[in-house]
Order: sequence, then structure tokens, then C-alpha cells
Amino acid sequence: MKVCAYIGDGKMFRTTTRTKILNAALELFSNNGYRATTTRSIAEKAGVNELTLFRNFETKENLLKAVLDHNFNVEDIRESAPTSWTGDPEKDLETICGLISDNLSEREAIIKLMLREQANNEIVHEKLHVMPALMKDFIVGKVKEALSPHAREDIDWDTAGVFLASHFIRSRMWGAMLGEDPFHSSERDHIKFVIDIFLNGILKEEGSI
Repeated sequence: MKVCAYIGDGKMFRTTTRTKILNAALELFSNNGYRATTTRSIAEKAGVNELTLFRNFETKENLLKAVLDHNFNVEDIRESAPTSWTGDPEKDLETICGLISDNLSEREAIIKLMLREQANNEIVHEKLHVMPALMKDFIVGKVKEALSPHAREDIDWDTAGVFLASHFIRSRMWGAMLGEDPFHSSERDHIKFVIDIFLNGILKEEGSI
């Protein structure tokens, strides 16, 4: 049975059944691997029958694609991003860092799945070719938007954005593989240190023209 709900102007979307299947598939794919996970085990985990799974996704491959799209949707991240800034570079950068950190933390299972499957699964491999570029464009845009009024004129924004994002991506990759980042005990504690290093390289010096 599909449970439906209405949002906004009467648009209907399926929630419970589809989401349960996606969540179950993500957990089993990331822990056991795509090939070792059966559609029957996913259906059992989701609390539905296997026929319901196939009615929603038709094939196991389609289910994997849906899991990847559902759990790494850049548009969801865009919607959670601020549209205005305080004008204080440190505060605004802290907001951006928190946004990156929180979103990657929420997606640790999908990162684990991608790391596990990227070498031998074409669907995951193709997604990994597209997803980083989308994330980079988003992060670079937000960093430039918030900091350009205060920045040196010679800043390469692509490099600056990638430098900032790569710190958090690396931390989440370690977390996905080992359960923790071996280089830092608490990400929240060291965000301010990352910001300090970043700002000292990007902002104009005091009294500069």
C-alpha cells in the first residue's frame, strides 16, 4: 500500500513506501555491497513485499540510481543554503562550513556506498563523475557570493572553494570508511581553525587599498 500526501497547490507525492525502500536499500548497499544485496532482503528491511519494490522501481539497477539521486540531491542542499549574508566574513564562512559539514554528515551512508562501489559499479562510477562538479559549483558560488566584497582581487575562486570543501569531504570519507576522522576528534571544534586558515589567505590585508 502506498501512503500519499499533498503539498502546496494540491500536488501529490508518494512518501512512506518509496522512502522506506530507498532507506533500506541504502543501508544494505552501503553495508553489504550492491551485488551481495538482494531485492528480497531490501523488501524485508523496508517492511514491504518484493512485488511492491518492483512496482516502484522495476529493476535493482533503477533502485540503485534512485538511491544515489535521492541521497545526493544538490538541489536539496541549495534549498538549505542562506540567500543573504551578514557581511561579517568569519560569521558567513562559519555558516557555509556548517552547511557543508552538516550535509555531508547526513550523507555519510551514501558516501560509504560510493567509495565501496565506485571501482566496479558503472552506475556509481558515472554518478561520481557528475556529483563533485555540481557540489563544487555550488560551494564556489556561495563562497564567492559571501566573501567577494572583502577579498583580494587576485583570488582564484575555484581553487578557494575546492580548498574549503575538500577539508570536509576528506573528513567525511574517513568517517565513512573508519567510523571517525583520525585527524580530528570533533569537526565542530576545528571549523574555526579551518576558517582562520582560509580567511588569512583570502581577505585583503588591513589598510590595503
